[in-house]
Amino acid sequence: MRRYFPAVLLLIWVLGLIWPAGEANALSCARQPSVNEEFARSTVVFHGKAVGERKNGATTFEVTEAWKGVASGKIDVQVSTMWMPVQQGEAYLVYAAQKDGLLTAAHLCGRTALWEQGARTQRLFLRHRLR
Repeated sequence: MRRYFPAVLLLIWVLGLIWPAGEANALSCARQPSVNEEFARSTVVFHGKAVGERKNGATTFEVTEAWKGVASGKIDVQVSTMWMPVQQGEAYLVYAAQKDGLLTAAHLCGRTALWEQGARTQRLFLRHRLR
């Protein structure tokens, strides 16, 4: 048995090299949550313009239109710029949830996006939801 052990290991190694690998989905979502799901798990949902950045890395948004958890004015949201870089002066559709005392948005699978990218479908849903 010991005599065949190196040959068996070599065979396993060769099969590992030639066996077709499955699709790799590194840093991707299995499924993006629906607008309903994202709305339900968010503390605040609003359309706003990025107008500043705080020392703690949070982005200050000037709220244009709000659907959940915020009325108007300005609000600070911690945005993971790893997944979504925030550009000052740009409008965003923001879904944020309370996490460790801070509002946090833009996780990998979330729906926070530039207003023009996500607004049409989501705006229709949000208007319908408020009726």
